[in-house]
Amino acid sequence: LRCQASGRPPARIFWYRNGRRISSETPAATGSGSHSVYRLGPGDTGLYECEAENLAGRKRKIVANVTVLGPPKVLSLGHSTDLSGVYPDVTLTCQIQGSFTQLDWTLNGQPLQTSAGSRFSDYGNGTLMIRRATVRKNNRFPAFFYC
Repeated sequence: LRCQASGRPPARIFWYRNGRRISSETPAATGSGSHSVYRLGPGDTGLYECEAENLAGRKRKIVANVTVLGPPKVLSLGHSTDLSGVYPDVTLTCQIQGSFTQLDWTLNGQPLQTSAGSRFSDYGNGTLMIRRATVRKNNRFPAFFYC
């Protein structure tokens, strides 16, 4: 984040997050300052302000309102259990905490193809529909779905 200030004598720059001072910089000849945060986390979310101060006074301005999202977390993988039909449809639901832009499904460790015409439909909201599911007797290689 950057802050520009002008004045004589050069201003000292103070940085605030949510109204609390988090750093300060000694006066520079240009009257500018910057604030960097490395390895951002959700705790860095907040309203960032810079304040310029010299002998003549002080002025504070809002620089940015920053939102840091944490990684999404899979809470559970549920499924429908009614397999009584001849070729039933099975619905898998992946409960996710947090924001996500993409959800991928795998079957036995391989990416699941959910293209048009496929038996698998991904609704993009954590729900996968398997059409015409079959149950095999004495199946030595069960299917493992992951989201």
